[in-house]
Parts: sequence; C-alpha cells; structure tokens
Amino acid sequence: MTHHSSSFSVGFEQIANMKIETIREIGFDRWDAFCTANPNSWFWHTTRWINYTIQHRPELQSEDHSFCVTHDGKILALIPLILEKSMNSAEFSFSGGPGPAPALAPVLSHKQTKNAIALALEHIACEAKKHGSVVWRCRLSGLNYGLHRHIEVMTTILNCSGFLATYYSTLLLDIDRSDSELLDGMRKGHRSDIKRAQATLATEVWQKSNITRDKFDQYRKMHLLASGRATRPLITFEMMHQWIQEGYAILIEARNASQPVGFALINYYRHHAYYSSSCEDPSCGNIPLGHALQWAALQWLREHGIRKYEIGLQPSNQPYDCWSSKEESIAFFKRGFGGANISIWGGELYFSPEFYLSVATRRMNHRADLMRRA
Repeated sequence: MTHHSSSFSVGFEQIANMKIETIREIGFDRWDAFCTANPNSWFWHTTRWINYTIQHRPELQSEDHSFCVTHDGKILALIPLILEKSMNSAEFSFSGGPGPAPALAPVLSHKQTKNAIALALEHIACEAKKHGSVVWRCRLSGLNYGLHRHIEVMTTILNCSGFLATYYSTLLLDIDRSDSELLDGMRKGHRSDIKRAQATLATEVWQKSNITRDKFDQYRKMHLLASGRATRPLITFEMMHQWIQEGYAILIEARNASQPVGFALINYYRHHAYYSSSCEDPSCGNIPLGHALQWAALQWLREHGIRKYEIGLQPSNQPYDCWSSKEESIAFFKRGFGGANISIWGGELYFSPEFYLSVATRRMNHRADLMRRA
C-alpha cells in the first residue's frame, strides 16, 4: 500500500530537551508509577494491560512500540502503541479497534500539551513508515476523567494533522448509591430478574484475599465450555489471575445448588471499574445468571470505594460504528442496568489513502445494509 511521505509536520515548535523514550528505556516500574499517580491514565495504560494486549491474539504477531514524551527527565505524555499485523497490512490498534489514547501529565501548560502531542504524532508517523502501519486508532476510556480537560487541545492538534476524530458511546453507572436507588435506575425486567436470581442462585466474590488456583481454573474452563473453543491463549488467563492477586480485578461467581454456573471478571483501578469478561454454563437455560453476576459486582464495588462502573460500549449512528446483531443484543442487556450513555473521544490517523478508502467503503456499505433492513 502507498503511504504518505515521511515528512509529518504538525506546525508546532518543539520545546528544547523534549524527546521520545520507549517503554523499555523508561522501564516498566517507572511507566506504571506514572499511571498510578496520574488521574489522566487508567488500567489500559499500564504495562499489565499492554502485556495482555501483546498476547491476546497470537495470529496478529503483536509488537510493543509504546513510548513516552519526556522533558528534562519528566514524563509529559505516555502513549501505549501496539503494532498488529494481518495478511494484507499492519496497524497500530487493539484487535483491529482503538487502543488507549495518550495519557498526559496532570499539570501541563497549553504550550507543553501542544508540543508533547506534536512530537508524539511525529514519532508515530515515523514508526508507521518504518513498520508499514496503515493507521493508528485510539480512544479515551470513559473512566479517565482527568484527560477530558485536554480534549479540546488534542482534537485541534490532531485534526490539523489529518487525524479523524471519532466519538463512541459507552454506558457509565454511578454506583455510589443505595440498593433501592440502583434498582430504581434499572429496567423493570432487570429488577425482576435480579429478584428471581436471588431466589435460585448464590454469588461469591473472589478477590485478592481469597482467590485460589482451583477457583480461577473453574472460570477458565467454563469460558472454554461457553465459547466452544479456545478464544485466546492460556497466558492471557494467567495474567488475569495475576490481576486479581495484585488487586486490579475481581472474579464474581454464581452458583446453583453449589455448582458454579457463571463467572464475571471486573477490572478496577483507583475509584473506577470496567466490566471485562463473563461466561455462563450453556446448559442453564433461562436462569438470569448475568443479572445475578452484575448485581453482586455492583454491591462489592460500591462497598470497596468504587464510584464509577463502565459496563460497556453502546451502538451509535456514527458511520464508523459497525455493530453485529449479537453485539447489539449484548448492548441492550447492559443498558437494562441503568446509568448514562456518555460520549467518549477517539480518533484515527491514516497513513495509507488506499487503506482509508477501503475502510470508508466498507463502512458505507454496512450503513447502507442497515438502511435497507430498517
């Protein structure tokens, strides 16, 4: 595919002594320390998530190109950057979708912000040319609120650089409320299913203090049973187990007559949480396992100081937002728990006009098919 010229001027004068340092030059400990202390980052910026991403889909031959922009030894911006390869192209993405947007240091001047992003974009463009990447995709998390104050500056710069802004919709629950308030915010059917689940199911939360290898293996085996095949490598499950042991995740179990019938894995980081994974025994029929798991998760998270819970992306009418009927059904289930749909910023930076044309054509065809079926 044809790429743009290696010259990628964004029109900002770089600050003296500002430079690029890779994640290995910075070191994993310093990288994670920046994330921990920075309200503009979330779990997806940490080395734990980056390492998981590398292992997630072996067929993509993922490579870690993450880096920082530094000035006089201080980190100004941190950019997770994963190169994924397919038969026809390479992309900076996560499983073909957007990876985390840059995390900026909490106190930056307007000039520092502009120059840090400008230098980051210059580096990404150079890496794209070097490794044949046709696009960089990224988006904010609905949970790193501190970064939202930089959106206006970032979009101005990125748009000037040919960056196409995208906006996604995600469901965010404020869980710092009583049980009755949480239930009142839910769909009537969900309230009924939670009550029905409580009459037939028991739930337990496995966390840092009590998780066992046997219990986690039950989750992994049920994940395999529910999927009908191995959807990702064993090492990714080992990483998830370690997240629980280190206090970055919990595993919710639902039991029917002492037998495990469903699990959900929830990531949490500081005061925010994200619904990451679930699986159910396919032989359980119409028992409301998902409702039981989410209700147990909401209560545990609230009791442990978690204030916001992102339950998942929602469909939008944007042309780049292509959903399958299965994905729409899952999103409908999630909406039943209440909360608010919020718009989160993202974007795409293309380095190949031919690849951009193919993506735009595919998206327009998908939108046309939806219109025909409407």
